[in-house]
Amino acid sequence: MNTRNELLDVALGDPVNLSRRRFLASTAVGALVIGFGLPL
Repeated sequence: MNTRNELLDVALGDPVNLSRRRFLASTAVGALVIGFGLPL
């Protein structure tokens, strides 16, 4: 039972972490693009 719950937590947690990393990366890239785009 415990191992099944841990597997479910890992299976459900990975996509959340990946999407969160992707969101943070996209916001960082967007900030850099805006930061470099405004002076030009």
